[in-house]
Amino acid sequence: ANSRLQHEYVPSAHLSAACTCLAWAPPGGRPPPSKVRAVCEGKGVWRGGDDTGGKERVGWGRRWPEQLRRDGGHDNRVNCVRWHQDNCCLYSCSEDKHIVEWNTQTCKVKCKWKGDNSSVTSLCISPDGKMLLSAGRTIKLWDLETKEVYRYFTGHATSVSSLMFTTVKPMNENKSFDGITGLYFLSGAIHDRLLSVWYIRSDRKEKNAVMSFTVTDEPTFIDLTVSEVKEEPVKLAVVCRDGQLHLFEHILNGYCKKPLTSNCTIQIATPGNDGDSTPKPVPILAAAFCTDKQSLLLVYGNTLQPIIEKVSLNTTESHVCLIRDIQKVLSLKTDVALTKV
Repeated sequence: ANSRLQHEYVPSAHLSAACTCLAWAPPGGRPPPSKVRAVCEGKGVWRGGDDTGGKERVGWGRRWPEQLRRDGGHDNRVNCVRWHQDNCCLYSCSEDKHIVEWNTQTCKVKCKWKGDNSSVTSLCISPDGKMLLSAGRTIKLWDLETKEVYRYFTGHATSVSSLMFTTVKPMNENKSFDGITGLYFLSGAIHDRLLSVWYIRSDRKEKNAVMSFTVTDEPTFIDLTVSEVKEEPVKLAVVCRDGQLHLFEHILNGYCKKPLTSNCTIQIATPGNDGDSTPKPVPILAAAFCTDKQSLLLVYGNTLQPIIEKVSLNTTESHVCLIRDIQKVLSLKTDVALTKV
């Protein structure tokens, strides 16, 4: 609400290994303690609990790192981690080409298998929890029970950087629902200005994307609203590396040949009214839909002290430029009174 830092967590190995990814545990799938997080540092996956009343906020469950490393997890950097919504399992993928299924109650590797011929960069679990999407250069849909590939999807020339399911299609009353048929998922790749949308059907082995969204630069952050009914459009917010935010609204109804352009593009700039100063762009770092689906949380400025603001959606205009004076919020000064020591 006030864009201020609330807590800071510093794992004991923060000087020797950088944090590469984070994931919130779902309410239905988290083991005790009541608040649990997963953190990937270098080659290890940590589970950390915060039930100490704030007295030991740097405590990430001190026996976890040693146990998870010793039990033969990954041999290289961890790229993505995902909690299963039901069975307290944790899935991680790595530069070592493997996917690991962790049992967070026994602190041990439950299963490990090769996910790709190159590094596996992203994971996503299906809404019913029975399937797992993995992506590197190719996208694979795995059956979590058998660990076998259910479908292959090809189309990206570079490594996939983001994966997410976009909608849950209502069941066909005449056919039994297998949990995956009729689902769409979305993928974005490094140096790619197209977001691809894929459609999963059990009766047809379709490998190519059914539609795509075009953006101005490589997508760095994606959020969307899940449509509960077939006729409801999916709202998509895509933050690009150039600092712009693109908003899309589209009803997912099958194949679309032409790439879809955004309904609205949002940029942020400084006022530029101080003497001879000119307006300067302020990069948008991330964006997320609020629960009402009619407003957005924008994160902008810089990563040292980001500004968080709630704005109302207005997609009637194709381009919106928000004027914000961030100099009053953040000013970095260099201390000149420093010795060489």
